[in-house]
Amino acid sequence: MALSPFFRALFGGAARDGLAGLTARQGRIALGDLTGGDKEAARLYDAAIAGVLPKGSPIEVSGPTVPVSVALQSALYETRRAALLDWAADAAWCSRAFANLFRRHGVSVETTLAALADQPEPDRGEAAGLVYVAFRKLADANKLRILSINDGSDSYCFLLTSYKGAERWASVRIGGETYFEDCDWEFKRALRAAGLPPRSERHPRFSPRPAPVRG
Repeated sequence: MALSPFFRALFGGAARDGLAGLTARQGRIALGDLTGGDKEAARLYDAAIAGVLPKGSPIEVSGPTVPVSVALQSALYETRRAALLDWAADAAWCSRAFANLFRRHGVSVETTLAALADQPEPDRGEAAGLVYVAFRKLADANKLRILSINDGSDSYCFLLTSYKGAERWASVRIGGETYFEDCDWEFKRALRAAGLPPRSERHPRFSPRPAPVRG
């Protein structure tokens, strides 16, 4: 998921704010915190850091080493803790992806899916926002938070975690121009239209935070 020249030019100053990206150890701690200590996710993360991604993985890497951000996405995806969505995915695809995340946490999704099924198909590129709003309501009702890993690409990597985990890791730079983010800012118009105040207003590059753990 390499940045295009456009995004490199747009975000080029972000890495000069003095905040380092996560070390491999910090990335492993973040993964444990956000997944509630999922041992299989940790195993997959360690393998990725060592350069071994699962066969058939949709997550690509260029070069001989696997960055922390890629190792995190791989471990989350392979343990069904991440929803990878293209920006242009339709509502049905987005709904299934989010439903799988919530089912992984034991949350019933049938009412939310039924409500979404009654909605007209949104314009291309708008489905992720529509579905996000519906599932953010469900997350709030179950004391959970939706975060994403923003790597500057035109795809989404959503994950579901606890409130405390989200508070610790939202806006932390993972490496380069990749961040854990509260993704409300990306869908703030859709949230306001639904009567929900967004928790964030801007890309995390404008207010990056250091890792909450050292090392």
